[in-house]
Amino acid sequence: MDVMCRCPQIFGLRRERLQENVDYFRDGLGIPKKQLVDVIHTFPRSLTYKIDSNLKPKLRFLRTELDFTKEEIREEVIDFPMLMSYSLEKRIESRCIHLRRCGVRIRTCQSEAKKRGRNHKSIKLKSMLLPSDDVFYNRYQEEATVHWLSHGTVKYDPSGVDQPEEEFFLDLGDLHASS
Repeated sequence: MDVMCRCPQIFGLRRERLQENVDYFRDGLGIPKKQLVDVIHTFPRSLTYKIDSNLKPKLRFLRTELDFTKEEIREEVIDFPMLMSYSLEKRIESRCIHLRRCGVRIRTCQSEAKKRGRNHKSIKLKSMLLPSDDVFYNRYQEEATVHWLSHGTVKYDPSGVDQPEEEFFLDLGDLHASS
């Protein structure tokens, strides 16, 4: 009953649709029954998302772009079911791109950071998604956010993604004259 109170949208779904989502999490991702109950109890909206147009693209992105294994994706969904609520384009993908620019790797668990060595900057997927945009982009600022444009124009992008930007010009002719 608690699930229904926290996600009344479930009342409007057909039984078949709910079963399809349960089957996808259980059979497609391999989430065991006990853990699936925990996932649904923690985040009941997971039953409302369309599989082909919402869940699969997000999980495919984790697999192809972040090189997460099926087991790692399953553990991420179990550990952080709200992962499925974030927009692929507006949150997951844009933040992954920004972190790549910053030289930060996205990992699945603490033990993986130890395996890969402590010299490499990395954060958990959950830590990437939870903070607000302001907190996230202030926390992870690019070391080199200067992008060269044509004709000696340099565009400075302090946030790294589609934010208002300051522009300044650098005359490359001065550099050649002094050499």
